[in-house]
Amino acid sequence: MQTISADYIYVGNGTVLKNYAIQYDEKGTIKALLTPKEYTERNIKPIFYPGALCPGFINAHCHLELSHLKGKIHKHLGLNTFLDALIPLQKYPPSEQEIAQAILEMAKQGIVAIGDISNTKHSFRIKEKLSTIHIHTFIESFGLHPDKAQERFFQALTLFHELKSEHKSITPHAPYSVSQPLLKDILDYACGERHILSYHLLESDTERTLFEKKQGKMYERLLEWFGDLSFFEPQTNNPVQEWITHFPFDPAFPKSMLHVLFVHNTYLNEAELRMILEHFEKPYFVFCPNANLYIENRLPDVEMFLKYKVKICIGTDSLASNDELSILSEMRTLQDHFPSIDLNQLISWATLNGAEALYIEDKFGSIEVNKQPGILWLKDTTTHLTKHSVIQRIV
Repeated sequence: MQTISADYIYVGNGTVLKNYAIQYDEKGTIKALLTPKEYTERNIKPIFYPGALCPGFINAHCHLELSHLKGKIHKHLGLNTFLDALIPLQKYPPSEQEIAQAILEMAKQGIVAIGDISNTKHSFRIKEKLSTIHIHTFIESFGLHPDKAQERFFQALTLFHELKSEHKSITPHAPYSVSQPLLKDILDYACGERHILSYHLLESDTERTLFEKKQGKMYERLLEWFGDLSFFEPQTNNPVQEWITHFPFDPAFPKSMLHVLFVHNTYLNEAELRMILEHFEKPYFVFCPNANLYIENRLPDVEMFLKYKVKICIGTDSLASNDELSILSEMRTLQDHFPSIDLNQLISWATLNGAEALYIEDKFGSIEVNKQPGILWLKDTTTHLTKHSVIQRIV
């Protein structure tokens, strides 16, 4: 049995313990949380870590398939030009070594679980071999032409069955990339299987213009790809409303009970946020701030999300859109741009909220008895992150 202590222990669930001690066994299972009085009376002398301890981080959104693209795409291009640059590069898949290196680097950065997007099986063998990090794979499907819907759905279903893991889902990509019949097939299957869903939403304002007016850069890019967009007939003029229109609700419940991760939300406005909250019981909003700055040079309206007290998670996106896969770096970016967010909130977003979103809160996300969340030492950190704050994994 090992006993450790720190100035502050950020439990992950909103609780902060001062000078407490954590006892854990050789498997990393938390056995006890001891007050200073308790461990003093028992003559236990914890190993003391100046600064703070917290649970291992959950990276709620990542693309391991893009691990070979660091520095290959210029910054601040905007989403449409970024995608134009990305698509040709995807013809050259990453090596298994590059994917493994990305996973191991995340483990070194204190990440214990990932929500990873897969459009191919390039990462499957590595995921099945490495037990360093818990990985939930979102088999992502997209295809805007309705005539291709059945083909695209069965491609995703084939990948889903090829991956030898119970931690997986089939999910649609984004409002602008999925046809109505494909969306129906995906959602019918996902809801029937109680899948977690991950949905890229309003990463660019041109998504809204596409639905409102059939104009703008995204419309022009799609028109260039397809030559004709007469088949694109959304039922609404808003990408959020379009999702809700096609979502198959259980009439026995007033709201969908599925876990849905809405990712990026860079241009989501208050009316659209309220629309989501009215229709979904468990929406999780995933921020990838460094990627948002890398691509659009803009961040979501975080203060708006705080106003509605929603569940926020943190992701890194990919090395195609980020300089590193570090949740600590994402937290620092959020703190720098939104100083009103305290460290306790940030840690909850980076730990328990992400664990709940991926259905793994029974093991990860908070320093509680009988869990195995991993324990991180935040050096040079007490109540705020600083430029000197670094992570060292203790457990």
